[in-house]
Amino acid sequence: MKLELQIDVSAELIEQLNAGRLDVVFAKRPLGTSKGRLVWREPLVWAAADTFDLIPGAAPPLALYRERSVSREAALAALQDGELTWEIVYTSPSLTGVRAAALAGLAITPLPASAVIAGLRILDAEAGLPRLPDLEFAIYEKARPDKAAAALAAALLALAQGPSRPTI
Repeated sequence: MKLELQIDVSAELIEQLNAGRLDVVFAKRPLGTSKGRLVWREPLVWAAADTFDLIPGAAPPLALYRERSVSREAALAALQDGELTWEIVYTSPSLTGVRAAALAGLAITPLPASAVIAGLRILDAEAGLPRLPDLEFAIYEKARPDKAAAALAAALLALAQGPSRPTI
Protein backbone atom coordinates (compact mmCIF):
# COMPACT_ATOMS: atom_id res chain seq x y z
CA MET A 1 0.00 0.00 0.00
CA LYS A 2 1.20 3.51 -0.82
CA LEU A 3 0.12 6.84 0.69
CA GLU A 4 0.48 9.87 -1.54
CA LEU A 5 -0.54 13.38 -0.40
CA GLN A 6 -1.42 16.26 -2.69
CA ILE A 7 -2.12 19.89 -1.86
CA ASP A 8 -4.20 21.93 -4.28
CA VAL A 9 -7.31 24.07 -4.43
CA SER A 10 -10.43 22.17 -3.41
CA ALA A 11 -12.10 22.16 -6.84
CA GLU A 12 -9.12 20.48 -8.49
CA LEU A 13 -8.78 17.85 -5.77
CA ILE A 14 -12.48 17.00 -6.02
CA GLU A 15 -12.16 16.72 -9.82
CA GLN A 16 -9.24 14.29 -9.40
CA LEU A 17 -11.31 12.24 -6.95
CA ASN A 18 -14.22 12.13 -9.41
CA ALA A 19 -11.81 11.05 -12.17
CA GLY A 20 -10.60 8.15 -10.02
CA ARG A 21 -7.08 9.51 -9.45
CA LEU A 22 -7.57 10.05 -5.70
CA ASP A 23 -9.26 7.94 -3.04
CA VAL A 24 -9.91 10.48 -0.26
CA VAL A 25 -9.98 14.28 -0.29
CA PHE A 26 -10.13 16.66 2.67
CA ALA A 27 -11.12 20.06 1.31
CA LYS A 28 -13.17 23.19 1.67
CA ARG A 29 -16.64 22.44 0.41
CA PRO A 30 -17.73 24.66 -2.47
CA LEU A 31 -20.28 27.18 -1.21
CA GLY A 32 -23.87 26.11 -1.70
CA THR A 33 -23.15 22.39 -2.08
CA SER A 34 -23.84 19.52 0.26
CA LYS A 35 -21.46 16.98 -1.26
CA GLY A 36 -18.90 15.29 0.90
CA ARG A 37 -19.15 14.57 4.61
CA LEU A 38 -19.19 17.82 6.59
CA VAL A 39 -16.39 17.84 9.16
CA TRP A 40 -16.62 21.37 10.54
CA ARG A 41 -17.65 24.92 9.74
CA GLU A 42 -15.86 28.10 10.73
CA PRO A 43 -15.92 31.78 9.85
CA LEU A 44 -13.99 33.12 6.88
CA VAL A 45 -12.49 36.45 7.98
CA TRP A 46 -10.50 39.31 6.50
CA ALA A 47 -6.98 39.25 7.95
CA ALA A 48 -4.17 41.79 7.79
CA ALA A 49 -0.83 42.37 9.45
CA ASP A 50 -1.02 44.00 12.87
CA THR A 51 0.77 46.98 11.32
CA PHE A 52 -1.34 47.19 8.14
CA ASP A 53 -3.40 50.36 7.69
CA LEU A 54 -6.42 50.15 5.43
CA ILE A 55 -6.79 53.51 3.71
CA PRO A 56 -10.45 54.64 3.71
CA GLY A 57 -11.81 54.96 0.17
CA ALA A 58 -8.78 53.28 -1.41
CA ALA A 59 -9.04 49.93 -3.19
CA PRO A 60 -7.78 47.35 -0.72
CA PRO A 61 -4.86 45.22 -1.94
CA LEU A 62 -5.75 41.52 -1.86
CA ALA A 63 -3.69 38.36 -1.46
CA LEU A 64 -5.80 35.49 -2.79
CA TYR A 65 -5.53 31.85 -3.63
CA ARG A 66 -5.37 31.21 -7.35
CA GLU A 67 -8.57 30.80 -9.34
CA ARG A 68 -11.18 28.17 -8.44
CA SER A 69 -10.55 28.55 -4.71
CA VAL A 70 -13.57 28.56 -2.37
CA SER A 71 -12.05 31.37 -0.26
CA ARG A 72 -11.16 33.46 -3.31
CA GLU A 73 -14.63 33.11 -4.85
CA ALA A 74 -16.33 33.96 -1.54
CA ALA A 75 -14.17 37.06 -1.03
CA LEU A 76 -14.65 38.36 -4.57
CA ALA A 77 -18.41 37.73 -4.46
CA ALA A 78 -18.68 39.63 -1.16
CA LEU A 79 -16.68 42.55 -2.56
CA GLN A 80 -18.80 42.64 -5.73
CA ASP A 81 -22.03 42.53 -3.71
CA GLY A 82 -20.72 45.41 -1.62
CA GLU A 83 -19.82 47.30 -4.79
CA LEU A 84 -16.29 47.83 -3.58
CA THR A 85 -13.23 48.15 -5.78
CA TRP A 86 -10.12 46.14 -4.97
CA GLU A 87 -6.76 45.20 -6.43
CA ILE A 88 -5.33 41.68 -6.47
CA VAL A 89 -1.63 42.17 -5.74
CA TYR A 90 -0.62 38.62 -4.83
CA THR A 91 -1.81 35.16 -5.86
CA SER A 92 -0.71 31.85 -4.39
CA PRO A 93 -1.82 28.22 -4.51
CA SER A 94 -1.29 27.84 -0.75
CA LEU A 95 -2.41 29.10 2.63
CA THR A 96 1.24 29.69 3.52
CA GLY A 97 1.64 31.99 0.54
CA VAL A 98 -1.41 34.21 1.07
CA ARG A 99 -0.75 34.37 4.81
CA ALA A 100 2.88 35.38 4.21
CA ALA A 101 1.76 38.21 1.94
CA ALA A 102 -0.60 39.45 4.66
CA LEU A 103 2.07 39.09 7.37
CA ALA A 104 4.47 41.13 5.24
CA GLY A 105 1.88 43.93 5.10
CA LEU A 106 1.45 43.64 1.32
CA ALA A 107 -2.28 42.92 1.36
CA ILE A 108 -5.33 41.73 3.22
CA THR A 109 -6.49 38.16 2.73
CA PRO A 110 -9.54 36.02 3.50
CA LEU A 111 -8.60 33.24 5.94
CA PRO A 112 -10.40 30.65 7.99
CA ALA A 113 -10.54 32.11 11.51
CA SER A 114 -8.33 29.26 12.77
CA ALA A 115 -5.59 30.28 10.34
CA VAL A 116 -5.13 33.76 11.84
CA ILE A 117 -1.76 33.60 13.59
CA ALA A 118 0.43 35.94 15.64
CA GLY A 119 1.25 39.03 13.61
CA LEU A 120 -2.17 39.06 11.94
CA ARG A 121 -5.41 40.63 13.08
CA ILE A 122 -9.00 40.18 11.96
CA LEU A 123 -10.45 43.25 10.27
CA ASP A 124 -13.88 43.95 11.70
CA ALA A 125 -16.89 45.68 10.13
CA GLU A 126 -15.42 49.09 11.00
CA ALA A 127 -12.80 48.50 8.30
CA GLY A 128 -15.58 48.85 5.71
CA LEU A 129 -15.15 45.35 4.29
CA PRO A 130 -18.10 43.07 3.60
CA ARG A 131 -18.88 40.15 5.86
CA LEU A 132 -17.66 36.82 4.53
CA PRO A 133 -19.56 33.53 4.67
CA ASP A 134 -18.60 30.58 6.82
CA LEU A 135 -16.33 27.95 5.32
CA GLU A 136 -17.22 24.29 5.39
CA PHE A 137 -14.55 21.61 5.46
CA ALA A 138 -15.54 18.15 4.23
CA ILE A 139 -14.20 14.70 3.49
CA TYR A 140 -14.87 13.23 0.07
CA GLU A 141 -14.42 9.57 -0.78
CA LYS A 142 -14.54 7.69 -4.05
CA ALA A 143 -17.79 5.83 -4.72
CA ARG A 144 -16.50 2.44 -3.56
CA PRO A 145 -13.58 3.04 -1.23
CA ASP A 146 -11.30 0.14 -0.39
CA LYS A 147 -10.57 -0.67 3.26
CA ALA A 148 -7.49 1.53 3.45
CA ALA A 149 -9.26 4.58 1.99
CA ALA A 150 -12.26 4.09 4.28
CA ALA A 151 -9.95 3.77 7.29
CA LEU A 152 -8.09 6.95 6.30
CA ALA A 153 -11.37 8.87 5.93
CA ALA A 154 -12.56 7.62 9.32
CA ALA A 155 -9.25 8.60 10.95
CA LEU A 156 -9.38 12.09 9.41
CA LEU A 157 -12.96 12.53 10.58
CA ALA A 158 -12.12 11.42 14.13
CA LEU A 159 -9.08 13.71 14.28
CA ALA A 160 -10.93 16.71 12.88
CA GLN A 161 -13.93 16.31 15.15
CA GLY A 162 -11.90 15.51 18.25
CA PRO A 163 -11.00 17.89 21.09
CA SER A 164 -7.59 18.64 19.60
CA ARG A 165 -8.78 19.46 16.08
CA PRO A 166 -5.86 20.80 14.08
CA THR A 167 -6.04 24.39 12.91
CA ILE A 168 -5.84 25.18 9.25
